This record gives sequence, structure tokens and C-alpha cells, in this order.
Amino acid sequence: MKLPPSRSGWIVITVLVAAFGGAWIGLTRVQAGEANPNGRPPSPNIGHPAPDFTLPALSGESLSLSDLRGRPVVLNFWATWCGPCRVEIQALEAASQAAGSQGVILGVNVQEDPERVMAFAAELGITYPIVLDASAEVARLYRVNGFPTTYFIDPQGVVAGVFHGPLNAPLLETRLMELSAPTR
Repeated sequence: MKLPPSRSGWIVITVLVAAFGGAWIGLTRVQAGEANPNGRPPSPNIGHPAPDFTLPALSGESLSLSDLRGRPVVLNFWATWCGPCRVEIQALEAASQAAGSQGVILGVNVQEDPERVMAFAAELGITYPIVLDASAEVARLYRVNGFPTTYFIDPQGVVAGVFHGPLNAPLLETRLMELSAPTR
């Protein structure tokens, strides 16, 4: 390919690239009717609506994140082989018991056999809901790069925070109080 020898040739190329870029932006932007209440598209980033998903629960039924709207959600990605995940389970269980129906702790187990997860949950006395992300599709959607990773989602379904590493009781208590505060 030969480069344009003159300034006018470069101007033509620049105009064509700008026109193509403008058309691309116009065709791929989120349309007004598709915007969420806060005007932002779903994203695992803070301040954006949490991307919805539906996964099978250990209980046998399916659970969607959107089913939990109206309550704060602590969305915890974990695996049975993860040592730090095991450490935080006691704090998650205590937070689940304390929150009652006012908040939800939701465990998302990634790519493990359901029987292994069920045995693990029974061994550690986990009573909060656990869903199974067998293909890691939701973990990829939420950009989970390590375990445990926890998303804090407010009652309107907006991501309010992300925490990488094991949670502890004071942190969970503080975050749930912040999420439940009426000023949000």
C-alpha cells in the first residue's frame, strides 16, 4: 500500500477515518430506551447497575440477581479449594443471620462440582444461598481474577463497592449498614 504523497491525500484519509469512527459510535452506543434508571449501562464498576444473571442454586431452583432487588446484596465469588474463602465464611454466615430479610449474602461458587459444593456448605454450616457458576460466565462478566472477590450492591441494584480478599465481620457489618442506609 502506498501512502498519500500530498497533504490533501492525508486530509481525505483523516476525514474518512473520522466519518467511520462517528458512524461506529452512533451504531454501537446504548440507546436511550436501553438505559437504566441511573442512566448507565450494566457494568461491574462502582456506580453502575450490577449486571443481572440467572444461575442454578444449590437448593435446585434458579436464582436471578434481579430477584433480590430492593435489598442490599453481598455477592461473594468463591471456591472450595480457596483457603481465604474458607476463612471468611464464618463472617458471611454471621452477616447473613444478622441481616435476616433486610439483606442478602449470595455465594457464587465458580466451576466446581455441585456435590462437592454441597458437602462443603454442609461441613461449614452455610445457610445463605449459593449459586453455581459452572462455566465461569458470571465470574468473567464481573471480572473476577482471584478468590474471594466480593461485590456490594445497593437495594437499587447499583454496585456500591468491590473487595478483593477475605472479608471480616466488622467490614461486612459496616458495608451492610452503609448499603441499608436510607440516604443512598
